[in-house]
Amino acid sequence: MERLESKLERALASLRSQRITVSQPIVGEQGFVFDVMGFMLTAAQINDLFDLRKLDRRGIREFAESVKDNSSARRILPSRVLSTN
Repeated sequence: MERLESKLERALASLRSQRITVSQPIVGEQGFVFDVMGFMLTAAQINDLFDLRKLDRRGIREFAESVKDNSSARRILPSRVLSTN
C-alpha cells in the first residue's frame, strides 16, 4: 500500500529538490520549526509559502523581510542573506 505524503512532506521535498538546506524539525511554541536558509520557519509558514508557490529562495527571503520588524517573529537573519538585497 502506498503511503500518502502530507503537504508538509511535499513542501520539504520541494525545498530539497531546489538544493535549499532544511534542518531537522524542532518543536517550538507554534509546533514544528525548521531552519531554512538561516530563517526559522514554522510548518504552517512553509505550507503557506508552498500553497502560494513562493517556496523558493526569493519567496523565503521576501517573507523573512516582511516579518523582520515583527517582534513576535522568531527568525535568524544571517548577514550573508541580508547583504544580498
